[in-house]
Amino acid sequence: MGRSFFLEDKRMHVKYIGDHVKTDSITGVGLRWEPGQVRNVSNTLAAVLLQYTDTWREVSGGRKESEEDEPIGLRDEEKKEDEPLEVVDFHAMNKDQLLKFAKDNWNEGYNKNWGEHVIRERVIKRHTKEQMDRIEEGR
Repeated sequence: MGRSFFLEDKRMHVKYIGDHVKTDSITGVGLRWEPGQVRNVSNTLAAVLLQYTDTWREVSGGRKESEEDEPIGLRDEEKKEDEPLEVVDFHAMNKDQLLKFAKDNWNEGYNKNWGEHVIRERVIKRHTKEQMDRIEEGR
């Protein structure tokens, strides 16, 4: 989980000195700045922004904070979702393993005289359909 700096006691006013609207591209921030805008940010965020002296400057005082002002800091890192579907490497299976997989999972017996690539194609198609049906049921 990412670090959050929203609750830091130490704050700093930073002014955007660019001449056009900018959405900063610093990792974890993504704020939209208007030319001349001053924001009350955490010291940690200010340290990151102030590295770019052609874009931001520290200002003393700046605008006064009201109770409605929300302190700004680095965003928490987004959680990566777990893989929702079973991942099966059918290409690593030989013909006998594919036939066994079909029999064990769907009680389906494919013709043993078919080529391995034909059986693999049918198993993949059936498995994909089953996974898509599970997704649809979940909605």
